[in-house]
This record gives sequence, structure tokens and C-alpha cells, in this order.
Amino acid sequence: MGAYAQLNTCPKCGAAWFKTYGASRVAAKIVCHFPLAPRLLWMYRAPTTAELMTWHSRNRSTDGNVCHVPDSKAWQHIDKTWPNFAIEPRNVRLGLATDGVNLFGEKNNAWSTWPVLLLNYNLPPWLVTKKFFMIVFLIIPGPESVRSSNFDVYISPLLEELQELWKGVEGLDVLKPKGKRQFTMEAILMGTIHDFPGYSIVAGCQHQGYKACPLCGSGTVSRWSKELGKMVFEGSQRWLRRNHPYRMHPNARHFNGHEELQEKLHTTTATETIRQARLTEKWVADGNVLGARGCPS
Repeated sequence: MGAYAQLNTCPKCGAAWFKTYGASRVAAKIVCHFPLAPRLLWMYRAPTTAELMTWHSRNRSTDGNVCHVPDSKAWQHIDKTWPNFAIEPRNVRLGLATDGVNLFGEKNNAWSTWPVLLLNYNLPPWLVTKKFFMIVFLIIPGPESVRSSNFDVYISPLLEELQELWKGVEGLDVLKPKGKRQFTMEAILMGTIHDFPGYSIVAGCQHQGYKACPLCGSGTVSRWSKELGKMVFEGSQRWLRRNHPYRMHPNARHFNGHEELQEKLHTTTATETIRQARLTEKWVADGNVLGARGCPS
């Protein structure tokens, strides 16, 4: 008998968890999943929280300064790219945060639990990170830490629910008069929050080795320093304008001692990212070490 996964659901709170069974029918991994859509819709079932969910539409900055998340470039980019989404203030914008933690104050690597949290950016900034409003979506326990090679499997319930929320789910807004309370709520994941190793796991990019810069990718300039005993990354001056004094002598002595003649790297497209990922998979499949010299990304 091959391995298979079984979905279990709590009849009271609706929480769900997956058990992966092998041929011996012993659970190999348990992932606790708490549905997202019902909790977002519940926010519109009470007058106080329903009013807080549209706070962002009434409190934009008028002087051009960034005072809170609705004034950010990421928020404005969504408004310009999907105007039909932005015109409805009840649509939800989310942020994702995840990292490994050791429970009960244990400072060792014997057990690693990864909570996946969602932040509701529709709320006022002083409430976004309060315990009552933070949304626990997944809990990934286990003796082994989550890796970039299996994180996409664990996060698949979130991706499926975000796709459903992007299409829209029906809800009720108690602030509207009777007969006009029904509306379609949509949601979008606006950004992620994590440290650098967490960035590599969530985004699937390399954070160690010769190609450890997510922005430069295959264009990363690096070398191993025998004097320092670690990897040294160079070529940072190429992000400056062409005639910047830091690119030329004598200021170049503060960097690698050479004039920087390379141009700034262009923004990587989705097609290029997929191509690099396929080359990296082939590199690892051929028995090479991820991040070693010659690795595509």
C-alpha cells in the first residue's frame, strides 16, 4: 500500500488537519489547518469589527507621507493594477508571517514548530498585530525544521483558499440596512514578513553559497575569503548611478579596490525566475550541492 493523506476536521470549530500515512499507516506528519474565509467573514458580523475593517478607506494620508500601510507603494500598486478590487473597501489585504519557534522556552533544535500567521491590513495599524486580530492559519509541528523543498506542500491549503478568496465569497455586513447586507468579499496576499533564512524558504530562493543574493540571483558577484573564513559579496556599487564617485578611484579602495563598470541588474521577470528554478532543479538532480560554485541560482 502506498502513502496517502487523510483530511480530518473538528466538528465544533471547523479546524482541519492533514495526516500523511505511509504503508504502515503511521502518521508521518500532522499539519493543523484553520480555515481563513469564515474568520474574515465573521469580522463583518459585529458592528464594531465591521467598522474597523473599512478604517483604511477613511484614514488615508493627505500630505503625501506614509503614515500606515494604506499609504504604502504596495497598497497603491494593488489599487492601480486591480481597480475593481480596490473600489470595494471591504475587500481584505493580508500579510503572511512565518518562522520556526521552540515551544516552552526550550533552546534546542530537538523540536521545531512553524506557525503560519496572517495579518489583516484592513485594520488600524495599532490593532494589526494584536493577539485578538492575528490569524493563525497553519501550525506545522515536527522534530525536523521546515525546508524550502517541502514548504510548498505545507502551504498548499493557504494557496487554495487564497485562490477561492480572490474569486470572492459571499458574506453579510451588519452595518448595512436589512435587505442590502449581502456582499462579495475578496482577499489578496499583499506581502510577507520573515527573516533572511525564512525568505529563502517562503520564496524558494537561495540564501547560502555563491549565489545567496535574492535580487542579483545568477548575477551575484562573490568569492571565498581565506582571511575572513567566509563568503564575501562584491559588486554592490553597480546599483549606484553610472557616474557615482563610489564606483571610481580612490573611493573604490573601500570596496574591492577595483572600479565598478557593471550596469545595474534589471528586474527579474516571472519567466526568468521559472527558468532559473528549472536549471537549479536539474543542478541538484545531477548530484551537485545547492549554492556551490556554478549553481545557476
